[in-house]
Amino acid sequence: MAKSLRKKTLIIIGITIVCLIVVLYGVSQVLLLHSFDELEEQNTRQNVERVTNALAHELSQLDTTTYDWAAWDDTYAFIEDRNEEYIASNLIDGTFADLELNLMLFIDSSGQIVFGKAFDLETEEEIPLLPPSLLEHLAPDAPLVRHTSTESSVSGIILLAEDPLLVASRPIITSLDEGPVRGALIMGRYLDAAEVADIAEITQLSFSVHRFADSQLSSNLQEAKSSLSEDTPVFIQPLSEESIAGYTLLEDIYGNPGLILEVDIPRAIARQGQATLQYLI
Repeated sequence: MAKSLRKKTLIIIGITIVCLIVVLYGVSQVLLLHSFDELEEQNTRQNVERVTNALAHELSQLDTTTYDWAAWDDTYAFIEDRNEEYIASNLIDGTFADLELNLMLFIDSSGQIVFGKAFDLETEEEIPLLPPSLLEHLAPDAPLVRHTSTESSVSGIILLAEDPLLVASRPIITSLDEGPVRGALIMGRYLDAAEVADIAEITQLSFSVHRFADSQLSSNLQEAKSSLSEDTPVFIQPLSEESIAGYTLLEDIYGNPGLILEVDIPRAIARQGQATLQYLI
């Protein structure tokens, strides 16, 4: 009788312990993992911002370089007299390589191209022709061409058939920042695989860019495209147990959706949450 009672007691205690462990596991999974999920989302959002800030920095540097060349007496004289000495001294291949530029355009006040040069940064050689798809952005009243004041500036992304282009445009004025404005100087750098790799190395993050209007986007990108909005500037979704992605829109210089930025991040935080929960149990 005593043995039977002791056995029943042990069974009841065992079942109670098991039930408590199950309850503990359930509660811990909800509370603990939810906290880790929030940390993972916050980390992903911050990493998306890091990449967008790095792109903004690249554009800022490009704009500064363009200003340095556009607000220069030598450039101010060249746009009028078109002297060959300016070209021979300044617009050599080494300049493009040093400044990491794929193109430079000097446009006079009437909207005519005075000088233009395209350059391949990988081979470090001049490209015979400017990108044909660039011409549609160079109408006389286009934002890149028309500057109405000495303080005017335009920088951002334009979508060319070849690759997206980081571009900056400044009015051609004197070294004293005085006019009248004699035209526009445009500088550009492709946001191609090499540029993406350079920024990825700086940020230590893996990312890619995709055209917003691409009809062949993957299902993940399609979902991100439909979810991104003014109210949801960053969209986050797990890709697998190993990685999570953050997405945001990059507008072109006209204010239209141009590119979808995708940042892929290993799920180290989620794995740490699972390990913590297992250790706790």
